Amino acid sequence: LTQYKAATPQILNFAKRGIGTESTHALQTFRLPSQRAADNVPGQGWKIPTVVKPSKIPGAGNGRFACTDVEKGLQIVFKPIIPMANISSVLSVPNNVYILFKDSGEVDKFIDLYQKEGNQHRKDIIECLAHFIGPMGTVDGVGATLSFSTLTVNHGDPGCGENFRLFLDDGVVVGETMKDIKKGDELLNDYRNFEPIPEFWLNYCKKEGVKDVITNMKE
Repeated sequence: LTQYKAATPQILNFAKRGIGTESTHALQTFRLPSQRAADNVPGQGWKIPTVVKPSKIPGAGNGRFACTDVEKGLQIVFKPIIPMANISSVLSVPNNVYILFKDSGEVDKFIDLYQKEGNQHRKDIIECLAHFIGPMGTVDGVGATLSFSTLTVNHGDPGCGENFRLFLDDGVVVGETMKDIKKGDELLNDYRNFEPIPEFWLNYCKKEGVKDVITNMKE
């Protein structure tokens, strides 16, 4: 039950009695990617201890903080990319991966699976995607990606806040520190490295009445 949040205390009673997740499916919700990060679930791909908690940036929501000193040039997170086309169940997706969406149909597939298997509302799923989907422009030139346990890292300008940067290495998203980081520092990266947003995702957000993360940052 580590990936689930109980809808009622009855879930805990079922767990104690050894009743499996199928029997309690209607009473559970499968965590959204941002919820998994906020709950600090294990196995998210970070190679240093981190914690997600309220950001020090006004109005930024949660942020991710280093729990140890980290030197410049250290690779601190590794997240393999898997295509949404290869996913048949969100319940089987590991915590440490990025999901690659090639078109709006694959986004619809993700949402449908999360509604069916995760007992999540469509509106909540779309809001999560709007905040956390970004492009990975070096993957066949197109594609939008979602960390299945979100990075939950806020924007930092180069030379004035940014302290680590993401890049793609042979199908794996890698995060490397740009400067020495002290224990308790908030991890920040430059969202503009995620541009351009794929056209299909911009159109999807407009259709749903939400703003993608880059548009929201610029406003």
